[in-house]
Order: sequence, then structure tokens, then C-alpha cells
Amino acid sequence: MKIKHSHKIIFVSVGYSVLFAIFFSAYYMPNEIGFAVTVACTCLIGCLTVVGANTIIGFMKTFPPESINGYSSGVGFSGLLGGCIYLSLKRFLEFKWICLIVIPTFLLYILAFFWMVKIKADIEASVIIAEA
Repeated sequence: MKIKHSHKIIFVSVGYSVLFAIFFSAYYMPNEIGFAVTVACTCLIGCLTVVGANTIIGFMKTFPPESINGYSSGVGFSGLLGGCIYLSLKRFLEFKWICLIVIPTFLLYILAFFWMVKIKADIEASVIIAEA
């Protein structure tokens, strides 16, 4: 695909935010419709997760192999941490409020990606200097 990595990450992050907002609004829909909307949002969020993960792995092809190992470990740990945070919040908040809290966290996803872009640019600049 000839789409820039940054455009794909922004698309994924905006999509996450929109889908979680729709997911949140499904709480106020009639049960049959709300369930269908929730299932559809969950499927689309899963698809966006795959696009985001593959985009980052593809972006990291010029990084040293240790970076990809660290990224994979971080993804696994974030899944565990996310589950623990959800279970912790579930004691104090209703599910709809937890979904609402999750929406702004995708800004961190975008910021982390652009931080990786800066690191890549710094590495490429140092390689150019070293070659000269």
C-alpha cells in the first residue's frame, strides 16, 4: 500500500475513538440494537488493532531487531496491564464510564508513534553522517 505510516496510525486512532464513542452510546440503545452495535464495534476495533500493529511492525523494519523484540514484549504487557486496569476500575465505575475514560488514551498511541518517527529520523541522520 502506498499510504504513509503516519496516516494509517492517525486513521486507526481516530477510528478507535469514534468506535469507542459509538460503543459507549450503545449503552443507551434498546437491548437488541445495542448488542448488535456493540458486536459490530468490537469487530471493527479488532480490525483496527491489527492494522495498527502491522503498521508499526512494518514501520520498524529499519530498526534493529532488538527493537521489535521490545515492541512485542510491550504489546503483550500492555494487554495484561489493560486487563488489570479494567478489572480495577470495574470495582468503582460502571462499564459505560470505563469506555468513556478509554477514548482519550488513543492520543498516547499517536504520540508514541510520532516519537518512534523521531527516533527513526535521528538514526537515519546518524547513519548518513557516519557514511560521510
